[in-house]
Amino acid sequence: MSDIGKVRRVVRLHRAFRSSIHPSEIFRKVGSPSAPPLAQLGRVSYALRVMTSFEFHPAKPEQKRLILKWLARPHVTEWLHGDGYRNTIVSLDGFLSGRTADPAHWIAYLDGRPIAYLITSRVDPTDERYAAVAFAGDTGVSIDVFIGDTADTGHGHGTALIRAFLAQCLPDASDAVIDPEASNARAVHVYRKVGFRIVDTFIAPWHPVPHFLMHTPLTGGLPTPSPAWAQIETLLSGFERILAGTLAGVYVHGSLAFGCFNPASSDIDLLVVTERRITPSEKRALVEELLGVSLSPHPVEISFLAASDIAPWRHPAPYDLHFSEDWRERYRKALSDGSWAGWSSPAGTDDDLAAHIVVTRETGLTLHGRPPVLVLPEVPYEDVAASIRSDLAWAIDRAAENPVYLVLNACRASAFFTERKILSKRDGARWALGSMPTEFHDAIRAAARLYDGGGVAENGAMRAGPENAVEIAKYVLARA
Repeated sequence: MSDIGKVRRVVRLHRAFRSSIHPSEIFRKVGSPSAPPLAQLGRVSYALRVMTSFEFHPAKPEQKRLILKWLARPHVTEWLHGDGYRNTIVSLDGFLSGRTADPAHWIAYLDGRPIAYLITSRVDPTDERYAAVAFAGDTGVSIDVFIGDTADTGHGHGTALIRAFLAQCLPDASDAVIDPEASNARAVHVYRKVGFRIVDTFIAPWHPVPHFLMHTPLTGGLPTPSPAWAQIETLLSGFERILAGTLAGVYVHGSLAFGCFNPASSDIDLLVVTERRITPSEKRALVEELLGVSLSPHPVEISFLAASDIAPWRHPAPYDLHFSEDWRERYRKALSDGSWAGWSSPAGTDDDLAAHIVVTRETGLTLHGRPPVLVLPEVPYEDVAASIRSDLAWAIDRAAENPVYLVLNACRASAFFTERKILSKRDGARWALGSMPTEFHDAIRAAARLYDGGGVAENGAMRAGPENAVEIAKYVLARA
């Protein structure tokens, strides 16, 4: 839920509408297109207005007690609390008393029975907080949706309710945005079914955990996410198609999940868990998908893990399929000569998986399935430490190619070995400047600047050079 006015990353100013003016009229009053309302709704079909039994009306003062009861339900308080809850109540009081005009607070009815609470507010498409959104017009609206009673959850109401709401109440809105917590996999799944697409991630001031910014145009066409999220959406759709019925979880980890993705140098890091081992034909389809999406424009690194191969845990962990750009040519050859038919399961083991799983459990973003802590196993400290040591040894051998990677990974490795902290490369550098010997600080600062400002090609400009990078890594390993 938004933090009204000042601390909101994705704007929801939550100025309430007077009940004497139907909230949908606000969009006609600010210069919306004059085309017939439903003609502007793209994928939201007119049939929804006719066939559903949902109705929507502005909330009334006598319904405040009902709304407060709903907001106290456990399935709501899990996601709405603290500043978000307090600001919702302030906004609701302003709306019910008539002091404010935007956002609107609504009650949804199913067959005449109150079932859900919604909040909408206008957004300014020129606001820099929406920089990742390609708005179709200038009458965008943000939405919050809360199913009231627990008994009404899990029945598929959410998707139909939102579609009907857009059709009935926001006919002249050009765009809709919504921003669930990244860990709220059920809500994200519902919004994707409606037509929303993830276009950005951010840390919310009102609750400092990762949130998704999701967008859908309402005038036809598809939302335009950032290139990285466009790649992820394409892959996710492919995974859901190819692995239908066996897909247990899809997670983003690494720099994109940490919030420090560098378009010039970062990979898109993914972990996929399946209920069973995947077949050679499924692997072929997945590889074909990955060959087409990786490097368009960002490289993708991904591991597919069968649930039975990671529980009970063992190190190094088996993987069912792995893809990175290092594997591109061998996969092309296998698809060409037919050797893909002999791909086995598991395909091998990977020392890196112990660290990847711990990082994903701690900071991963859920794209499909349950949260990572419920799907991925706990990994003993000794195995994580061995995984990190293995990665540092690998990076030392390639220090001349990428000293920045070595320095920053050594920094966050030191934070893990010293304080058991899971940090990004950027945060690892900050931690190291307060915790590691001052003789390393110039190299750490140089690496951090290069990481934030450029790609691997700029590593040659690193003043400390690969020799100092190796020295830092060896210092960390000696104390691991």
